[in-house]
Amino acid sequence: MTEADRVSTIGYLSLTQNGQISQINPVACQLLGMERGDLLQRDFSSFVVHEDQDRWIQCCLCPDKPGEQGNLQLLLQRYNGNAFRGTVAMYTSER
Repeated sequence: MTEADRVSTIGYLSLTQNGQISQINPVACQLLGMERGDLLQRDFSSFVVHEDQDRWIQCCLCPDKPGEQGNLQLLLQRYNGNAFRGTVAMYTSER
């Protein structure tokens, strides 16, 4: 994660191939309502509301091709239970 990612006003995180949070900036920590150490290695799908789980699994955890990009609107749930709508920008890396 770069210095720009740490001071951004946009929540930024990276996921492993299994959907676990591997990097996260302070804004994303605040949006999800948890400390960075508690979020690392946590399954991101636990923050996706039940109604959007199928869309998340279809679009994000089963990418077609490395280098593919796209955006997905999801209803996300903070640790305290409050929900918010977010746009998840996706980019799949080489495996």
